[in-house]
Amino acid sequence: MSFEEKGMQVISCWGNITNPAYNPDKNRDGGGYLQPFGGCLIELNDGGTVTVLLDDYSAGWFGGRYHIIVIRESKTVLDYWSGRDLPTKTLDNAIGLDFEELHGLTYEAVTFAALRSGYRRAEWTKPMNPFNKWSATSDDFLN
Repeated sequence: MSFEEKGMQVISCWGNITNPAYNPDKNRDGGGYLQPFGGCLIELNDGGTVTVLLDDYSAGWFGGRYHIIVIRESKTVLDYWSGRDLPTKTLDNAIGLDFEELHGLTYEAVTFAALRSGYRRAEWTKPMNPFNKWSATSDDFLN
């Protein structure tokens, strides 16, 4: 499977479903929301790469909710919470990429990986900062 969007190509992706009640028949309503968690390494048309981490906690027709972090050259260039931070139209300047295209590409790749890896239990010690304190044992990934 190839994921590409206007000068961006996914090199690697990973993800898990974080909702143990995920049900494709109830994905838009009824509590069976997909809610993927993961990330991807994306090659840009300028030859550089970004790592994008995504925690999607959307609830169907209730609206999209997610946390996205973009890392470029070992530096966090974006740490964005939908519904809390600046409107997405102003984010293009922050990362030098089209934010909507980057988010869409990341969501597609992480969802692809999550649907193939299944549910994994993850615990965050700081709910508002999941990427810094995500904990899982190696057994979670070996089974």
